[in-house]
Amino acid sequence: MKTYQIRLFPSQDQILELQELSNIRKDIWNKLLDIQQNKYELDKNIFSKFDLNYMLPELKNQYPYWKKLNSKAVQTIATELYGSYRSFFDLIKKDKTARPPRKIENTNYHTISFNQSGWIIKDDIITINKISFEYKSKIGIKVLKIKEIRIKFVRNKWLCDIVVDDIPIYTDDINIKTKVLAIDLGLSKLGTGVDNKGEMIVLKNKSRKINHYFQDQIIKIQKKKIGISA
Repeated sequence: MKTYQIRLFPSQDQILELQELSNIRKDIWNKLLDIQQNKYELDKNIFSKFDLNYMLPELKNQYPYWKKLNSKAVQTIATELYGSYRSFFDLIKKDKTARPPRKIENTNYHTISFNQSGWIIKDDIITINKISFEYKSKIGIKVLKIKEIRIKFVRNKWLCDIVVDDIPIYTDDINIKTKVLAIDLGLSKLGTGVDNKGEMIVLKNKSRKINHYFQDQIIKIQKKKIGISA
């Protein structure tokens, strides 16, 4: 995967909306963390990410304000928490001082991730979680096959990571105005080309001649070696 980055230019009202979404993210993380901690205290095990995702609809009914955050973003929080616990279990085998995931207590903005959906890109506007932002980018993000986006606040700048599965291949449009050339590859002749007007071009296979030359030389040397040994 490859990550591109664009800069967002939110208004003051939009910044307040982002902060609200961040607080919702924090609340979801903390409540899911409580669920995992209780599970671990009972049977020394945790819920899988699928178990957590299964719980989300009922939890949203208990906490309706969670619905302001895109459902895929909510699921991503559950997946991130599960991944943090798995990392903790792997780490504690090597470092007994390792600490499990902790609650988010501060009021800072926390990165929000949207996986597979939650955004629309049109003209020079990117709409994320129904909030439309002006953005600045040196790349054409409209043609990217986006897998995930992340809204971050870094060094007093609002940024958006664009995560893609692969690097897009850009091709120039080819406008053929005069001739079309068909090429047939071969061995005796490296290639034979014929255009739409019947004109022909032949590429000789010089490497084949060179190969024959060296094969002849090898045979001569082998014959000499046989004659000497006899």
